[in-house]
Amino acid sequence: MGRNRQFAYNFIFNNPDVADYKNYIVTDIMGEGQIYCKEYLDKNTCNKIQYLNFDFTKDESKNNNVYAGFLGNFIGKKYDNKFSENWKSMIESRGFEILSTYDLDDNIANEYGTKLIITRKR
Repeated sequence: MGRNRQFAYNFIFNNPDVADYKNYIVTDIMGEGQIYCKEYLDKNTCNKIQYLNFDFTKDESKNNNVYAGFLGNFIGKKYDNKFSENWKSMIESRGFEILSTYDLDDNIANEYGTKLIITRKR
């Protein structure tokens, strides 16, 4: 998991806009986000980031928040990690704008898939 987790956090934190996000919520299912954050961002920016295991098939999202997580965080977990091909429209129909995506080579969060997504709630 270590190497893939490094790739995942590189995608999540190595983003030129992170410091400008007022509310940045990052999935916590990989663990150690606070530790990895310090490798990419200054302490003040890291302290603004919230870590939650969100599931937007059940949980509320707030307008203008930026969320970083796996596909399963946005459209629901799948036991076999096989998600619908129309996942983009499923996310957008929930009021999210997709800012960026990244595909990991291997699964590091069982049932959540290998696609990482950064979105903004409209």
